[in-house]
Amino acid sequence: IDLYTNKINHMQQVLTSGDLIASRGIINGTLDEVQEDCKLCEKALHASIEKQRLAVEKVRLFEKECDKLGTEVRRVGRAFRLLETQTSLIGGGPSETEMSEMKNDYNQKQVSLSELKSVLEKKTSHSR
Repeated sequence: IDLYTNKINHMQQVLTSGDLIASRGIINGTLDEVQEDCKLCEKALHASIEKQRLAVEKVRLFEKECDKLGTEVRRVGRAFRLLETQTSLIGGGPSETEMSEMKNDYNQKQVSLSELKSVLEKKTSHSR
């Protein structure tokens, strides 16, 4: 801003001096500088828009991964409940160790899903 203020003051001095050739040169030079500044701002704006677009795409991919993991957690949970039911009805099925391992796997996947959702929530709340 100070740069432009100084240029405007200088232009006013030249314009009031009556030197038309110098005045025209200053005006043309200033217009060229303003046009160049506009081009730089436009490039920066386009870069910022592209960066935002990429960030949105990353969030979408992350959400998709969370959805996939959520589906997997639900699938494992259903299978686990089915095995528990089957075991109690039939009396056969997986051993206690196998059931414990499956339950641990299910619990770990639930924790992973919760962590991913938490990260997603933090990232999306910062970008708003």
